[in-house]
Amino acid sequence: MADSCRDQTRANRANQSTKQAPEDSLVAGLIAHHPASFASLHRAYRPRLLSVLASFLKNPEDVADVYQETILQVYRGIDRYEGRSSLWYWVRGIAVKQAMLRLRQQQRRGEVGLDYVDASRALGGVEYLRVENGPSALAERACLTARLEQAMERLTPEHRSVVLLRDVLGFTSKETAQMLGIQATAARVRLHRARLALRLSLDGMLDGTEQQAR
Repeated sequence: MADSCRDQTRANRANQSTKQAPEDSLVAGLIAHHPASFASLHRAYRPRLLSVLASFLKNPEDVADVYQETILQVYRGIDRYEGRSSLWYWVRGIAVKQAMLRLRQQQRRGEVGLDYVDASRALGGVEYLRVENGPSALAERACLTARLEQAMERLTPEHRSVVLLRDVLGFTSKETAQMLGIQATAARVRLHRARLALRLSLDGMLDGTEQQAR
């Protein structure tokens, strides 16, 4: 039994080393600014990065612009990558920060708020808004989605960001805190307040709808 456990441990370590080797090679090439390494990064990460950015940004042109800015920031900052996390996690963090920077710029310019939010995914963070699947629920879900979008627009940029990171993109509290540049405790407090503000806004909309129906 002990021999079997040791063999399994060796096998796991071998698998981890096999997976780590290509990433180490890629990182080395990126640090050396080899064009082929950045081409490999583009092929490997582009679909996932675009998906992350699309969760924040409605306009496809903004998504493309921020993607290019993300790759540029990777090029400029790869020397600061310390290997404490996976390369994907590090690059994804840069993408999220660039997306939030673009959102803040749009907010200051008074551009469209958060109707780009994929509300059907964000519903998971607001339990009482869950709707059963089925044709009869489509109209109700569309109504709730519209209300959620309106409620998200009313949140401050700080509250919108933490809701997007935790409830839409599914990052952990620790990951969210790192991306926002705050302590994990502060991130949890901010998320609690953001969810409370979101629920209060939604409650107000639902109460208003009920009063109009009477």
